[in-house]
Amino acid sequence: MHARVTDNSEGESRAVWHGFRRGLATSLYRLGVSDKTIQAIPRHANVSTTMNLYVKAVGSDAVAAMQALDRVLCNDYATDQALNRLAAALQ
Repeated sequence: MHARVTDNSEGESRAVWHGFRRGLATSLYRLGVSDKTIQAIPRHANVSTTMNLYVKAVGSDAVAAMQALDRVLCNDYATDQALNRLAAALQ
């Protein structure tokens, strides 16, 4: 489903619906919705299509993940307990 809409005087177009689907998938992912549930909404046959092409990493998410990793590795020297906290922080 690609709805094209002319959006400027030069006649350039953009995929409005495709952008909406990507934004929706990314937003659901950031809310913690499961990959399979996100896959079902745009009706993709393969979860890899959804996760690799539709869900986009957001810079602030990457920074938060790296900060969580830094806290665990620098403060707790990667003990089992620290790794459990890392897993919980990234969920």
